[in-house]
Amino acid sequence: MLKTLHGYLGKELLRITLLALVAFTLLMTVFAILEPLRKEGLGAGQLAALFLYTLPVMLSFTLPFSALFATSMVYGRFAMDRELLACRASGISFLTILKPAIWLGLGVTLLSLVLINFVSPPMFKAGKDEVLRNVKRIAYNKIQKKGYVQSGGNMLHATDIDEKKNLLHGVVMVRLEDTPAKEKGNPTSGKPKA
Repeated sequence: MLKTLHGYLGKELLRITLLALVAFTLLMTVFAILEPLRKEGLGAGQLAALFLYTLPVMLSFTLPFSALFATSMVYGRFAMDRELLACRASGISFLTILKPAIWLGLGVTLLSLVLINFVSPPMFKAGKDEVLRNVKRIAYNKIQKKGYVQSGGNMLHATDIDEKKNLLHGVVMVRLEDTPAKEKGNPTSGKPKA
């Protein structure tokens, strides 16, 4: 009887964990990483490569949430359908009922540790390298849309781009100041330096 109960709970936990994992991972990856980069001018092939590179990182974040979501759904439904009450009435302890969730938690913990410590660092580096290889494409796209590119305290303005010859025309480079000279304690402003 316990084998059947554990099999039923385990299958439900795994099924809902996998469904939640796919949904949470896609949502986080697409809206947090890929969509902003798509707006910056990366192509579909580049976005697909970045998706693969960021997948282990996102899985290490979403896996615990998915397991928690699945556990609350399965055991909540188990209690709502009065199956928990039936198990308790037949003499099965709470710890015995929770064994599939404990095993799921241990599996998620081990998988998350492997993903975050061994798989994610090289994949993250490869994704970073992919973005750095496409910086020119991102900069050209910003110049075409806005007329300028801003990075840190610098702004680069160009009037025209010749991508075939890899040339920018009408280039102006400006160093931006964060605060006006008066606030920095400029001697001409009348305020002493702090």
